[in-house]
Order: sequence, then structure tokens, then C-alpha cells
Amino acid sequence: MKKVIDDLSNELKISCILVSHDPIDTLSWADQILVLEKGNLIQKDEPQAVYFHPANEYAASLFGTYNKLSSFLAQTFQQSAVSQPSFVRPQMFQLTSPENGIEATITRINFMGGYNQVEVEAHGDKIILNTMEPLLNLGDTVYIRLETKKPSEI
Repeated sequence: MKKVIDDLSNELKISCILVSHDPIDTLSWADQILVLEKGNLIQKDEPQAVYFHPANEYAASLFGTYNKLSSFLAQTFQQSAVSQPSFVRPQMFQLTSPENGIEATITRINFMGGYNQVEVEAHGDKIILNTMEPLLNLGDTVYIRLETKKPSEI
């Protein structure tokens, strides 16, 4: 269906507006996404920007699992001053070596088929990350880092 609508809009040189109750569907369809909260426009941007850099917690929650990092952890990962919480997707975290990451303890492991969704606790914050690492156990100490490249560079 996406291909048909895309082909038609290109052939006829028309714009299409997709209204959806499943926002994740819009990520692959849209050139621009407008996020409305209580009738107010809170974010207008390309799908990748809305997904990886949501304007607020509401926008983050529309597009799946996210982490709300405290200012302390955001500063720890980004090594710069952060005055408000940061919203980070699980796939932006990576397991790493002790010298390249911060210490965390595994509190939950969910097998998701092609990957494990792992919940860890670091400095009192809960962080969810996705990894293909198969040899993890509850209670393990791991080291995590936040991918600092832009999503388009990953």
C-alpha cells in the first residue's frame, strides 16, 4: 500500500497526508512528521529526527521504547552539561569495555528473537538497551556506552 500511494503521489505530483493511530507506521511513510499533543504542534521534523530526538516525553512515547536519562547520566554519557532529561532509544546503547563505558547491573533480560532487550541499573537509573550478546545473566556487571554518532551515521 505504501508503494502504491508513494508511486501515485510522485506520478501525480500531489502531497498525501497520513493520519494514523499507530505512529510507528508513519516512520517509513513520511517525509515530515507533525506531532500534536492536546491539539498543539509540539514537533515537526523528518521521521529520523522525531524518532531519535523527540521534543518531549510524549513525542518519545509515541514511537516505541525509550529511556529517560537523568541530567546526571546524560552528562556522564555526553560529557557536557545537560539541564533537562534526555530521551534515548535502546539501540543507541552498546555494551563495551570497562574503560569505555559506565558500570551497570543487569536486572532483566527479554529475548526478542533477533536480539535481547536488556534492562540495567546504572547510578540509580533504569536503562533499556538492545543487544545481540547471547551470554548475559541476571546480576551480571556490564559496561555500557551511548552511541554518539548521529543515527544516519550508524
